Amino acid sequence: MGEPKGFLVVPIGYNPSDALRALELDADDNLKVVFAAAAQGLVGTHGWIGGAWQKNPLLFGYSGQVARAIINLSLPAGQSTQSDSAVSAGEIWVLTHLTLNIVSATVTNAQIRGTLGGVSTVLFEQLAPVTGKWYDRQGNWIFASGDVLQVIVFGATLNDDVVVRANGYRVDIDQ
Repeated sequence: MGEPKGFLVVPIGYNPSDALRALELDADDNLKVVFAAAAQGLVGTHGWIGGAWQKNPLLFGYSGQVARAIINLSLPAGQSTQSDSAVSAGEIWVLTHLTLNIVSATVTNAQIRGTLGGVSTVLFEQLAPVTGKWYDRQGNWIFASGDVLQVIVFGATLNDDVVVRANGYRVDIDQ
């Protein structure tokens, strides 16, 4: 395998004495469980990376809830686009649940879209939505800083209603 360049320390558990249990690969390619000292592994959001203590590039974890809504109870006639505010700098949103409700007898199509990296992408589309019915989708839609959630409605009559809700979680990446 060649000469080892260091140790790979993978956190795998916690014990009551507050020591981190980790897997360690030694120079003979033996894998063993060790109690990692604070200077060996990850401590909070920082780790031993590239020979120096530094912030980990991205810990993709939970920082808070995302609950967004796009509501318009007086749509213009024809086609219209309603937009949410953009994802703030230093955040990533992982949307896990999208819902759509249209109150209209004339809407021919409704799309929940994301403008992701400047490209408009259909996340969910419902042709001829039934008035008053909630449409539900689960997934993992990742929105980076500057990305925008939108709903586009086609064939509306003046003052029709649209409600879109998006739920998920936020990852702060600027700490």
